[in-house]
Amino acid sequence: MKVQIQAPVRRELRQRLLRWSGHPWVEGALRCLGAMAVSFFLAGAELGGGFLPLSISMAAVLGLGLPSFGAYIGGCIGYAVFFGLDTAVEPMAIGLLVEACLCIFGDQLQEENRWFAPGCAMLFIIDRGTYIPIITTFFPAC
Repeated sequence: MKVQIQAPVRRELRQRLLRWSGHPWVEGALRCLGAMAVSFFLAGAELGGGFLPLSISMAAVLGLGLPSFGAYIGGCIGYAVFFGLDTAVEPMAIGLLVEACLCIFGDQLQEENRWFAPGCAMLFIIDRGTYIPIITTFFPAC
């Protein structure tokens, strides 16, 4: 005769999961953690020895909200892990500017203006690409 001790434990675990899955914040937390994980791995993309702003773009496309902030945090951690902290400061600052644009203009954006935040990210990245060579040309000690 075989005694099954696992059945009550499985039943109780199933009941707890069903009880927690009904909460409204569980879906938002899972979306935030998912965006953070995807953005972490997107931060490792590089081209020609430099970073690709894929996680910054993901945070911009998600719009104003907790998943966007989670994608930004995941991207910051990913850039720091994959490229080192001194190189990761630039995409972190660009992502912070994108999040600031989303906070300032997020409630004024409609569905037809969904390209505003990714456009801001693109402009910040282009600005970074032109600003650094100009500074190093005129101020070589920097």
